[in-house]
Amino acid sequence: IGGAAINTFTLIVSATATDTEKAAALDLQGWLAENAGFMPEIKTDAEPATANEIIIGKPSRPECSSFTEAFAKDVYYSTALTGTKLLIYAGTHGSISAAVAAFKEKAIEESFKKW
Repeated sequence: IGGAAINTFTLIVSATATDTEKAAALDLQGWLAENAGFMPEIKTDAEPATANEIIIGKPSRPECSSFTEAFAKDVYYSTALTGTKLLIYAGTHGSISAAVAAFKEKAIEESFKKW
């Protein structure tokens, strides 16, 4: 992701994450363990930022600032990459679970392209 090895990433959720956001992080953690052989830690945005993060939901990281509520109203879900920080975000009409599922699907498609 962004040129960094997947096994260097941490999953980040908000310190006030919803149960759905926490479940999405656990889902992605399990999927990475099964498919990439790596189980990343899940931390909250109350902890210091690390270099390589997969940010799920609406944590208070500076990389999330462009995903305001006004923008989110126009999307169901989205992903954005800033350096080695990947944001998986759901808008007001979307589901964070669907956002994580879309990310996993894209990751599978990308891995098949390398074969």
